Amino acid sequence: MSALSISPPIIEGPSAATLHALNSWKEIATHLGLGVRTVQRYEREFGMPVRRLNGKSRSSVHAYPNELHCWLLLKTKCQTMTVEDRSDLKVALYRYRTAAEEMRTSVRENRRLREEGRVLRAKLHDSVSALANSAAKLMSL
Repeated sequence: MSALSISPPIIEGPSAATLHALNSWKEIATHLGLGVRTVQRYEREFGMPVRRLNGKSRSSVHAYPNELHCWLLLKTKCQTMTVEDRSDLKVALYRYRTAAEEMRTSVRENRRLREEGRVLRAKLHDSVSALANSAAKLMSL
């Protein structure tokens, strides 16, 4: 079986380790066992996968450990990868993408539920106000 015809693994859902972000150059460097300036250079020269808020080039950074490990595998083993290594990498990338998509779906659902809750709270407030007004009218009779 070739590396391109692997079947996707069964995934139970994103784990806390999958979704945990490293939120500074120092955290990223410590995670990789490198210096801050080294990881900054890796991002600049080799395209290390870090993200910035709103895509701004000088804003704070964050990165996901799974992405960093996949990137390192690609950069360090690219020339010597076996079919098994490529399969492992594809499985890891598939798991990461699936977990990331599930997280995006959860965020969208969370936003929808928050908006729905806001609308329901406003309706409840209006109903309680109308009830209080009705009760006040009845008491004045």
